[in-house]
Amino acid sequence: MSVSTLLAIIGPLLALLGAALLAYDAFQAPMQVQRQRHFKSRIDGLLRLHQYLSTTYPSPPYSADEVAAAKTQRDEMMAELQAELETSELNYRLRVSNLALWGFILIALGSCAQVAAAWILA
Repeated sequence: MSVSTLLAIIGPLLALLGAALLAYDAFQAPMQVQRQRHFKSRIDGLLRLHQYLSTTYPSPPYSADEVAAAKTQRDEMMAELQAELETSELNYRLRVSNLALWGFILIALGSCAQVAAAWILA
């Protein structure tokens, strides 16, 4: 098997792998947006439920300090959830850019291999 034949085979395969990475990235993006919407809606729902329960069913046996401690704990939990959401968004953006970069690199390498194969044959 000659070098030109090998390059003619490897070139399209690299381009195919690059295109597959870009296609995966394109199809995976809407699913990630849906996951983030679901996560945000759950957080909002929990906050609304907590507000409804705290206004509808006040709890008289608890002291003001206990109520303040519970609210502080709730705020800390919500801050953790918000930080987790932001971290997941940043990780997703980094992964998307890496997939796109590798996809373009593989397509470029595949194209260069095809050009090299054609140049060797000419």
